[in-house]
Formats: sequence, C-alpha cells, structure tokens
Amino acid sequence: MSETVRTPEFIASYAYVFDKAQQLDGSEAYTITMVFDDEPKDRFKDLVILCQKAIEKKFDRDTALEFGKALNQQFGQEWIHTSKFKLRSPFVSGNLKNTVKNPFYKDKIIITAKNKQYAPGILTLDGTEVSKENGNTHLFYSGCKAMATVNAFAYNNKSQGVSFSLQNLCKTGEGTPLAGKKEDAKDAFADLVGEGYEDGYDEGF
Repeated sequence: MSETVRTPEFIASYAYVFDKAQQLDGSEAYTITMVFDDEPKDRFKDLVILCQKAIEKKFDRDTALEFGKALNQQFGQEWIHTSKFKLRSPFVSGNLKNTVKNPFYKDKIIITAKNKQYAPGILTLDGTEVSKENGNTHLFYSGCKAMATVNAFAYNNKSQGVSFSLQNLCKTGEGTPLAGKKEDAKDAFADLVGEGYEDGYDEGF
C-alpha cells in the first residue's frame, strides 16, 4: 500500500467528490482543488517529503533531493528545474491561476488531487459518513473547510512531474459556498405573489 499523508486544513474548490468530472485528457476522475494559505510553508513538509519519495521511486534519489532544494526556493512555481528534468510541481501559487474567475485564489497555494478509480471516503468531525447512498451530499461542498489524505505519484510521459492521488476527506468546518447563492423564488416573484400583477405600463401598443 502506498504511503498516505494528511494535508493541512484547506478550503475546498471544484469538489467533484461524488461524481467524476471530465479531465483535459478526456478521462474522468474524482477531483478536488485545495486552497491553502501560503504561510507558514513548513506545514507542507510531509507532503513535500511524500513527493520526494515518489520522485526517487520513478527517477532517482539525486533528482528527489534536487527537487526538494529547488522547491524550497521556488515554492509556488508550476515548474521545478533539476539537473536532469523539468518537473511539474503540485504546489502552485494561486496567482498563476485564473484569479479573475477565482479571486479567492490570490496569494494562496493551490493543490489538486484526483482519483480515476475510487470515490473518496468522506467524514464530518462527528463521524458522519457523507455519501450519495446516505443522501447527505449537501454536507460537503465547494467552500467548506476540510482536510484530505493523499498519496503521491511521479510520472514521465509527455511531461515529467509529481502529483497527488485523493484518498479520503474530512470536513472540518463550514464556509461560503463557492458556487454562489441562488436567488430565492420569493424574492424573484415578490411583485407577483400575493399582491396581484401590474405591468407598470399605462398603455400598450
């Protein structure tokens, strides 16, 4: 079994954790984007070590050590350069993302974790299991606070890098839903319901 590490607390974004979402390569996966405060960086130490182990397994120990040293200087950069490879890092500054569409990404660290095979197990702090089967998927949403357990894997195909595989989630707190609040029907039709409809025009065509 691959080594698993627990993340620090984050804000959940693009939480496709009950149904798979289509990926850029055409595949489908359960996925979540984790939005972290960028300080203190030592909170990510266990995740960095997990990445180094995956890099050593896929490439070699020297590359893993170089990745760790370079990451310390370039934390938040999308690409980390070693003597042999240019590796895509899973720790990306939110300022490199679309901050017009996602303004809350500004000055944050963004990590995306996926799993193409299995849906994550999801719990609340009181031990409630959150699932489609239990009919309580509303409890976990984009905008809530959470922690995750992840595995790391390195890859070497069209590009080289390291990424995280999503295993489990624990909701740790409420937050503002990132999808936005839908207008209430009573507000939308306040001029119609119970008062009678007036179109506001004295004359028509």
